Amino acid sequence: MDPARPWVDTVKDKAGCNPLWLTECEPTINRPHDLLAHPDGRTLVLAGTPGYGHTGGGLLFWDRESRKRTLLVHTDVLRSTRQ
Repeated sequence: MDPARPWVDTVKDKAGCNPLWLTECEPTINRPHDLLAHPDGRTLVLAGTPGYGHTGGGLLFWDRESRKRTLLVHTDVLRSTRQ
């Protein structure tokens, strides 16, 4: 979101929106809970829970320079110890 520019409704894959549409993580992350700006000044880390009816959640790593994402599902973060 650029607060110096007027609000333009965000639409997926549409140029000129403010705020910009960056990515979607559904169903892994449907409700974001925490956002951390990494000290490298480049990476944002977002944690959240999945949509209703799903279990788990995940972590989204967003590279502000390349505008690319890495999405980890809950089993990438914590392995199950069940046999």
